[in-house]
Amino acid sequence: MPVTRDYANHVRGVMQNMATADFTNFLFNPQQLQPALAVAYSRLRPLGGTHQELHYDGTDNLKIPFTLEWSLGAYAEEQRTGRTISLADAKSILEQFQDEHNFFVELGYPVGAANDALRRAPPTVLLMWPRHISMECVVNGLTWNYTDFSEEGYVTNYSVQLQLEEWRTWRLTSSEARRIGFKRAKPLL
Repeated sequence: MPVTRDYANHVRGVMQNMATADFTNFLFNPQQLQPALAVAYSRLRPLGGTHQELHYDGTDNLKIPFTLEWSLGAYAEEQRTGRTISLADAKSILEQFQDEHNFFVELGYPVGAANDALRRAPPTVLLMWPRHISMECVVNGLTWNYTDFSEEGYVTNYSVQLQLEEWRTWRLTSSEARRIGFKRAKPLL
């Protein structure tokens, strides 16, 4: 089903592969975000007690699931910028559209070889959502849904459901969380 809404004037998010510095802009922003944060407690049941004592174990990493939509027609229109598209341009746009798809495929596989101790895991990504989120994440899962194909068999519309989880190597306190919210990316300099 073709996308009919006009997304040209919407602010878009960005995901950047931190291993390669490649990035992708969101073609369409998701209509909603549902970040989830879980706080873990151990329960102690005193013998004969009428209540449970709670002992703080820790706070889980922030999880951000969302779905991104991709349409070849909208992608081509964005690339066209008011000019007529030649056959060579159309082929280039199709290759770029397929490369956008493969950007997400890459995020599920290790960066280096099995004997490369520092690069055995898939890359982390920097998720940037203007004025709301900037944090380094790992991709815990990807699910594609292909909804339309060209006569030649190329995918023309698809969505990718991402399961992101915050990746952080520093302690975050409640006062810092209140001050910075979801803008947690460490400066690169």
